[in-house]
Amino acid sequence: MADRKAGIEITKDLLYASQPDAESLKQTKEQKGIASVLNLRDTEEQTFMKEEGDVAQQLGLQYKNVCVKSLGELKNAASQIIEAIETMPKPILIHCIQGQRAAVGGLLVEAKKQKMSYEQILEWGKAHNFHFDTHEGLAAFLKEYSTTY
Repeated sequence: MADRKAGIEITKDLLYASQPDAESLKQTKEQKGIASVLNLRDTEEQTFMKEEGDVAQQLGLQYKNVCVKSLGELKNAASQIIEAIETMPKPILIHCIQGQRAAVGGLLVEAKKQKMSYEQILEWGKAHNFHFDTHEGLAAFLKEYSTTY
């Protein structure tokens, strides 16, 4: 499996990752050309990198934090995540602590563009070692979401 801290491609303009450190952000910018960082971590989470926004800005990256406490809360933050992805300079590195919220958040935009069915969303997840259907609230949200476009 690819290193989630370095960013795994959803599309050429969108990568998802686990929590990067300052060096990972620098390397990902140099190697993958990211222009923005979208952080889905809640500021109350343990190990939240408070200086991440400053680090990103020092590297010339646009930075935004949309707090999503859990997979179950993605539904409530979906419109903010989609708006950020649609408006931030590309490519974007979207991350959380382990990468799962980030992968789903990024997938929302791509699923809509490609008009992916619920089954296609689940297959994408499995291909990236995520089993979205094992999380009841997330599965229900993704199933409903896949019928909105």
